[in-house]
Amino acid sequence: MTTGIASGLGTTCGLAPEVTVGTFVTPTTWIPHNKADFSLKKTPVVSEALRGSRFLEVNRREIVEYTVDGSLTYDVASKQFGKIFTAMLGGAAPSYTNLAGSAYIGTWTPGVLEGVALSVQKAIPFLPGGTLEGFSYNGLKITEWTLSLQRGGLLTLELTLDGWEVVTTSSPTAATYLTGASAPIVFGFNYGTLLTGGALTLNSTTLSSSTGAAPSAVVSGFSIKGTNKYDVARYNLGSAVKEEQITNDWTEITGEIDIEFANLTDYYTPFVADTTEPLLFTVAGPTAITGSDFPTVQVAVSAAKYEEADVSEQGPAVIVAKVPFTAYDDGNGNTVQIQYVTTDTAP
Repeated sequence: MTTGIASGLGTTCGLAPEVTVGTFVTPTTWIPHNKADFSLKKTPVVSEALRGSRFLEVNRREIVEYTVDGSLTYDVASKQFGKIFTAMLGGAAPSYTNLAGSAYIGTWTPGVLEGVALSVQKAIPFLPGGTLEGFSYNGLKITEWTLSLQRGGLLTLELTLDGWEVVTTSSPTAATYLTGASAPIVFGFNYGTLLTGGALTLNSTTLSSSTGAAPSAVVSGFSIKGTNKYDVARYNLGSAVKEEQITNDWTEITGEIDIEFANLTDYYTPFVADTTEPLLFTVAGPTAITGSDFPTVQVAVSAAKYEEADVSEQGPAVIVAKVPFTAYDDGNGNTVQIQYVTTDTAP
């Protein structure tokens, strides 16, 4: 199998949810990626027993552990991201609700992370002819995810992953990307909104809403990050391949708002008073799917606390503060919710 392109331009990357964690599943979804870095790590141990020599002996070396480090970066698009949202937040994949016509909505809230993992196959071209070599990674858990929308850019999703092992496949699965009329659109900065404060109403079958207000100052960026904490070193006696990564610490949801210093009420006063504020971040596509339903990614934070309120100047430039926040459980089991309006009918 070949793309005929003997450089990074010829790489493909597909994924699929695993039915049993650690058992590779042939990819079913290919999404254009900005970066797909995966590396197999091994842990060698060499006997240092004395034997009348000053050199370690090669046949007294053993590999005792394997692990996979990975990272994926995407421009978020209006289709195909449901599987990834499930792997980010855990729990079972939600059923999509039909809004109208060909518009559907999926809603994700944090669930159990055990039993949820991805398989990824990256196809890399050999020099010089572009023949593809497949690298199949299994047991991949998302340890960190970041959704970010910055001035002049697109909505991006960065993933950090921990996996079990890799198998090289001389004939990788042929990639099938959505093209033509089926190709999804991406989400630009100019279609984003942010509401803070007020009352947040969470929905599961329609987009959530808020009585909050947009900051009166200019907002030049928004990001939200999830950190899923696992025991990633569960090796069973008799094996160099790990067992399923198990949650072993508090999940953290943090983020940052880039905002000009135009008043005290946007962020400084709630920072000083340690006020709890809900946040509702939304970015939509430019063209409706049907009626008033647009392709949309929405992130609702039920209980945010601002951690800093930097108002220091950096020379003559306009003063822009980076305001980090932490998301907490609001006392009713709500922390973060992701909603996705798409023409996909299921994750």
